[in-house]
Amino acid sequence: MLFDQSNWKIRQGVSCKWRGAADLIDDKVILSITASGGGYDGVSESFAFTIRENNLLVLSSPFHLNLPEGSSITFSVRLSRSPTENVTITVSPDEIFNKINATFDTDADTSGDQRTLTFTPTNWNAWQTVRVSAAAGAFKTVNTDRYWGFLHITLPNGGYKSLVVVPIKANTDKAHFDMSPNMLILDEGSSQPLTIRMLSPPSSAITLTAGDLIEYEYKRISLDRRSVTFTPSNWNTPQTVTVSSLGDDDSSDERNLIGFRSLVPENEAFVEYRVSYLVRDNDLGLNVSPSSVRVDEGATVMFTVRLNSRPSGTVTVNVLPPPESDLTVDTDPYKAGNQDSLTFTTESWSTPQTVIVTAAEDEDYDGRIDGVDVSLNVLGNETDYAGQTATLRVNILGESNDPIIEMASDPLVVPEGGSATFTVRMSQPINSSFKLVVKKYRPKRFRNNDVTIDTNPHKAGNQRNLRFTPENWNIPQTVTVSAAEDDDLLFETELLSFTDAVSTTLGMIVADNDTAGLVLSTTSLNIPEGGGNDFSVVLTTQPSADVTVTLVQESPDNADVTLDESSLTFTSDNWNTPQTVRVSAGQDDDAIDDSAAISLAASGGGYGNLSPRRVAVTVNEDDEAGLTLSPGSLTIPEGDEGSFTVQLASKPSENVTVTLTQPSNIDVTADTDTATTGNQSTLTFTAANWNQAQTVTVGTLRDDDTLDDRA
Repeated sequence: MLFDQSNWKIRQGVSCKWRGAADLIDDKVILSITASGGGYDGVSESFAFTIRENNLLVLSSPFHLNLPEGSSITFSVRLSRSPTENVTITVSPDEIFNKINATFDTDADTSGDQRTLTFTPTNWNAWQTVRVSAAAGAFKTVNTDRYWGFLHITLPNGGYKSLVVVPIKANTDKAHFDMSPNMLILDEGSSQPLTIRMLSPPSSAITLTAGDLIEYEYKRISLDRRSVTFTPSNWNTPQTVTVSSLGDDDSSDERNLIGFRSLVPENEAFVEYRVSYLVRDNDLGLNVSPSSVRVDEGATVMFTVRLNSRPSGTVTVNVLPPPESDLTVDTDPYKAGNQDSLTFTTESWSTPQTVIVTAAEDEDYDGRIDGVDVSLNVLGNETDYAGQTATLRVNILGESNDPIIEMASDPLVVPEGGSATFTVRMSQPINSSFKLVVKKYRPKRFRNNDVTIDTNPHKAGNQRNLRFTPENWNIPQTVTVSAAEDDDLLFETELLSFTDAVSTTLGMIVADNDTAGLVLSTTSLNIPEGGGNDFSVVLTTQPSADVTVTLVQESPDNADVTLDESSLTFTSDNWNTPQTVRVSAGQDDDAIDDSAAISLAASGGGYGNLSPRRVAVTVNEDDEAGLTLSPGSLTIPEGDEGSFTVQLASKPSENVTVTLTQPSNIDVTADTDTATTGNQSTLTFTAANWNQAQTVTVGTLRDDDTLDDRA
């Protein structure tokens, strides 16, 4: 995902698709999201989620059941593949299902309503039946926005599928509706009428209202009106609701229900109906532009390809020239050889990608040849684009007067902050003046704005025209390509084209001029005692060979601080991918904030002359200095003694002396050492005995009063 100064506040989505598994084990996934560039080097977050397996379930009724009052209906369940052990499936209702007073049973041969189904490795593909019932007069009016219930069919791991159960209340002497068709099938962007009529006259006006669509993933339809009203005078006149599907940019079919209901005043019975709909997506396809091209022998021509809609996964398009022809195709001019595939993701599907077609010189070609097709085919069956194809018509011309491009390298290499030149001349004499326009080929929003073109440095501004005449057709004319300085570390690319002639293209690379270095996500790391924290390391430029970054603690070494990596290796492929180092701090008993320093030294690949980088580590101590007294208070009979103990709350860095102040009440004394004459008032703790309790003896004297003394 690319964020810049204009879109950094706009959320970008990540689409995750599960491919399926052969077990019942939930997959736990952690996505690591790491940023680079623009001051965000090394910033990372993670997102954890659990995939609940539910594709093991197969239901005979895939979406909803209409349950008439006073009757029973069934649906069946089986597994899609053999499990490795017995699987017990639980069928459970939601709150609304219970409120409408319906029942269900998974085993008619066992008394009572059963709620489980058990499948084994031998009967996994045998249908097992669930019966849903409603006794006559059983349905209750439910005063909620949703009056249909759900039955959830749940696997042991929590994965589930659900059925909608729609209660049809018996109402034989009241209004009834008929809707046609019961299943709407619409192509995306189209409309279809839904005709509604009554089967018998109502006693008073009755309005049938379309409720909100069931809260499922898809809501890609609209209704031209949400209600129809029938009266005793117009009840037998059909009324129409137009259902329209809304276009979107995905390539998935969409299914759901439209719900209608009305309340018959006489007995508060619901009159309800459900209409299913299917919106067939029509967005699949390869967009080839233009649909046909012209090319001279020995020349090249370009066209672009993109997808018509967001695919369900990564799509690879294979581009094939006609067999036994003199055409070649290349999907990446910056790689050696001719590449023949394009890759589109769920994010880049709408970005046009360029294909270059080259026609070799061939004496067999004389004049125009029509009907030569370049084929484009989607590889694999993993996405909804499987099987999609397209063609490009190529007309080859037997004679050519393409411009000849002369340059020092192919592609042209332009240093960042500098410029490079190439020359252009015509391949053969011309009869009249001829103009070539040099420009960037890509669509405007995909062009490299750091690159400029100038065909005449003696005129102000950047010129783009070259003019050849019968007199100068073979004299090379110079084109200067410049690349502005930028803050990124990328080797950027651009594609130049020449118009007003048979199309010729030139690839170019901007050589970044940033110096070698290590980029650290932070140079100061705080770690809670007993915990850990991360920092990341990345190179600033692509190395000439593998680079090893060695991590060591500076002296003195802190044994409580450890690293999960002692070295990191960067290659020419992963040099700009941040690598993470975990720093951990052990738990100790003292109350001192620990610290350490980590030195990072690079070697190899042109990085050997760098000065080491440093990360300072501070361990935030979770122990606090303090005294622990036990007990916190004493009750002593007059003339007797009591005692309490003292110890430190954490390990000290040096000896600690605890001094007791004698009570102001002369009838109470404190002594820290009864073996020594007199009352002693100090206790000494060391790093060795800090957690060993020391005793203080409290004595009391008899007096003549009857008052309780305190001290």
